[in-house]
Amino acid sequence: MKSIALALAIVAMGTAPKAPRQGPVVARVSATPDTARIGKAVKVVYEVTTPLGGRVQFPVRPANDSTWTWNDWKVEKEQDTPQGVRHRVTAVALPFKTGRLSLPALGFRSQRVGEAPRAANFPTLTLPVVTVLPSGKPPDIRGLKPVFQPPWWMTFPWWIVALVLLAAGLVFFWLKRRKRPLHVTPEAKKTLVPAIPAHAEALAALEALVAEKLPERGLWVEFQTRLAAILRRFLERRFGSPQPGYTTRELMFHLVWSGLTGGDVERLKALLRVSDLAKFARSEPTVEIARRQEIEARSLILAWADKGPEPAADTAPPLPKAG
Repeated sequence: MKSIALALAIVAMGTAPKAPRQGPVVARVSATPDTARIGKAVKVVYEVTTPLGGRVQFPVRPANDSTWTWNDWKVEKEQDTPQGVRHRVTAVALPFKTGRLSLPALGFRSQRVGEAPRAANFPTLTLPVVTVLPSGKPPDIRGLKPVFQPPWWMTFPWWIVALVLLAAGLVFFWLKRRKRPLHVTPEAKKTLVPAIPAHAEALAALEALVAEKLPERGLWVEFQTRLAAILRRFLERRFGSPQPGYTTRELMFHLVWSGLTGGDVERLKALLRVSDLAKFARSEPTVEIARRQEIEARSLILAWADKGPEPAADTAPPLPKAG
């Protein structure tokens, strides 16, 4: 019995139809299911049938766009059929737009035996794509939260403030250049010595500010304003800065002009920058930062207590003219 079955199988293999050696090159496109749902997978088959010995070069996987997203792209092994040699690519695509969508009409290259390669395109296949939401009344979506509104300081046009400050700085600089410096004789300087040294006054004011514990009470603007005022008052008395309205930039210039080292000036600049952000940008530093500011302010006051002669408060030299 086994011999008879083997003989019949051999006869069947010999009489099975084979792919023809001549015939047309046929390209087809199919999709399953024939009606797609948005965001759901669609199996797409690009297929080319050639005569025996024919070759096919498929394109690469299409790029994703706003309508189709491709998750798979597989070139299958060629297979002989009675109609010819079947070359095929299977893919998985997800539509993301409702309506009638066309699959990409891709191009391919085929070559028969003894002929040059030829370029051709797959036919266009259009699928209806429907929504996944239920028909009729839309579903009730609950628990939605209102759109978060950004704080006012994120949407405020700060560039206007910057322009105003720049204009004010230019006017101030122009007025300073027009103002003649007051000449004070050495004899007059000796008679205008302050009753309390500048560093002693500054340290006393700083200790009083620390005792009030403004940061722990959330009074950030008041704390930063008073801390900056203490330092500015000390610098005005100690290094002859006669203008309380100096900006941080102008104050740094004056201190460098007075002979202070760049490292000390940078420390002061970093300390005053935190105060400026709290006053103008309404930032809220932590209590730990406030403690470090108090320590840094005390260190700078003590470091500058004996740097050079202390000018009188009413006779401090003006900002040097540029050039």
